[in-house]
Amino acid sequence: MKLDFTSQKGFSLIEILIALLISTVIALAILRAYVTTIHTVGNSANGAKSDGNVIFGFATAERILQGAGFGVAPPSTGSSYGQTLQAYKDGAAVELNAVADSLVWRSGAGLCQALIISNRDNPLNVNSATHTGSGLYYYGGTSAYSCSNLSLPSSTSTEVPQVLVPFNDINTSLVSLRVNGTASCTPYGISNTVNNGSGAYSVLLTANVYAGSGQTQNTVTNRTCLFNFK
Repeated sequence: MKLDFTSQKGFSLIEILIALLISTVIALAILRAYVTTIHTVGNSANGAKSDGNVIFGFATAERILQGAGFGVAPPSTGSSYGQTLQAYKDGAAVELNAVADSLVWRSGAGLCQALIISNRDNPLNVNSATHTGSGLYYYGGTSAYSCSNLSLPSSTSTEVPQVLVPFNDINTSLVSLRVNGTASCTPYGISNTVNNGSGAYSVLLTANVYAGSGQTQNTVTNRTCLFNFK
């Protein structure tokens, strides 16, 4: 029997190579889109976690500051600032409304507590590792430290600070701490016409956040009234 193959057709080698090339390009495009999506989702998750740390830390700091100065006798003359309350920048005392990175307040005779913004693993040790982000530390969580003249904790302090906001190496970081002098600082939603029980100062914490960050860095702030300082 004689077979006739003249009517049979197939793919040429060039057609197969072209088809393979097109398939490879499509596969690479899909893979790139997948990698980009995973990268974006991962960054968003990390950013949400970092922003959550900042908000939670601010809430904890607010609770601490609301109790600052309770039970401490006010100065006999003059204002509390500089006598029972003091802000610092790079270890040097600053005036009201100035950018600062630390806040010290008296909590008893010869005893103090402090909030410190730092980008170091150990904010009291200049030789400890530094980071692009910065965290918020609280000294006085278990007991106040010994101090004189509202001094910052010393590098020999044995107390381990409480980390309110951990440092981060992405877009989030604590920026500044300010003590503002106010005529009357009352709790949100409370009207106090006689200015009884309100504070003379407030603390403003500012941080860079990841959410919505792009060419312009977004910030979030938290203002706390210091009710026990006059």
